[in-house]
Amino acid sequence: MSNPSSDEPTTADQELLVAYLDGELDAEASECVERRLAEDEAFRLQLRGMQEAWDLLDDLPQATLDEKFTRTTLEMAAIQVREEMQPQVGFAGWPSALRRSAPWLAVVACGLLGFLATRGWQLRRERQTLEDIPVIQRMDQYGHLDSVQFLEALAGSGLFEAEATEDLTRDVE
Repeated sequence: MSNPSSDEPTTADQELLVAYLDGELDAEASECVERRLAEDEAFRLQLRGMQEAWDLLDDLPQATLDEKFTRTTLEMAAIQVREEMQPQVGFAGWPSALRRSAPWLAVVACGLLGFLATRGWQLRRERQTLEDIPVIQRMDQYGHLDSVQFLEALAGSGLFEAEATEDLTRDVE
């Protein structure tokens, strides 16, 4: 039992009084509650408040449930069970093995995409290097020139176009 001097009702006191009002206590527990009611004013007030609430509940009209209410309740329960038994659409409906492996599949897919993107970038760099091979082969010769403007003037004159084409076809063969 709780402390009789306490003015605050506790949950245990409330449960005890509800059981007392409902007649669910045995003779010994009922005597104990009645003794406390005689000694504790706050406990008595709490019981009186609950008794008034019980009396108000008795004054409310009783709801009557007909056969239609029972039938619709059972139909709603059957519909809910049927919906729960149907396979789910989306990620939740996937087999558990696939659900567990989906994050790993996503990681592998991201890794593969990263590899392909990196490989494409490397191939572009290799193609650029292959295009620059004729310039790289003559790098020693270009070192003796005083300025880039001279080379630009030569390229613009068109004097060496036939020779450059022959050199490229010979390098490829």
